[in-house]
Amino acid sequence: MKRFISVLTAMMLSALMLFSCGKSVQEKWQEQLDLGMRYLEELDYENAILAFTKAIEIDPRQTEPYVQRAGAYLSTGETDETLAAALADYEQVLELDETNENGYLGLADVYIRMGQYEKALELLQDALNTVPGSQAIADKLEDMENGIFADAAGRERRTVYYNADGVIESYHDNFYNILGQRTGWEIYTYLSEDGTRMDSPVLETVAEVEYGEDGLITAYYFYDAQGQMKWRDTFTYENGLKTEQHRYTPDGVLDCYFLFYYDDQDRQIRYEGYHAEGDMYGYWISEYDEAGNLIKETSYDADGNVNGYQLNE
Repeated sequence: MKRFISVLTAMMLSALMLFSCGKSVQEKWQEQLDLGMRYLEELDYENAILAFTKAIEIDPRQTEPYVQRAGAYLSTGETDETLAAALADYEQVLELDETNENGYLGLADVYIRMGQYEKALELLQDALNTVPGSQAIADKLEDMENGIFADAAGRERRTVYYNADGVIESYHDNFYNILGQRTGWEIYTYLSEDGTRMDSPVLETVAEVEYGEDGLITAYYFYDAQGQMKWRDTFTYENGLKTEQHRYTPDGVLDCYFLFYYDDQDRQIRYEGYHAEGDMYGYWISEYDEAGNLIKETSYDADGNVNGYQLNE
């Protein structure tokens, strides 16, 4: 009997030792999450996705791997598949926790990348009621209500322009390559050729961007809605800062030009527009907050009268 008890005790101790030496579910989950974060730092998005997926398989109730995996999907490039995958992950985050601010911000980001700007705006307006203490949601919502629809990387996807009375005159939809360079944009206007306001915006201009080997912009090409070239812009730089921009007609005749000015921190504070003959027709002033962020750009005519403004607050 004593031998039986001794053997049984030894078996129980061995089992206890094996159990205590093994990793808990939480430890395995954390290990995969940390691994995924390291892959993100190394810009290895494919392996990051695999690690976050394993973390989700270990514990599908945790929201953080969904948030991180969604970001990794988007970092591999914007395709229908990656946008859909990120959308599903952010929706799952909110399914698990309707107060998760990263879920709302991420979902709004996907909507912006998909061009669904009104949907992104409505989402964050509702989110602010669900998560009233979120400063991040409040700040993002303020940007959008001021006409700046930027993705999580800070790239403006849509920029809305107002006249001096605060009425929308036009908006620009911007497009980017995988390097984050703006490759072109479309301008939509609410104003007809005679200056009257239309109920719905119409496509006015399509622009394409050309880059040099140094990554600096060498030219803009502008076309009308039918694809006919309207004008071409070329650029001059000094120490990497744009100093001049010249605009030419399709026949190569100078139409107008712009001069750019900067402060001692290399922030553009003013640029001026001139007719080909050399007389100024307007200028623009940029304003920054204490942190150096652009908060407002105001357009003036040559006499100093306000034409309009763009808020970046």
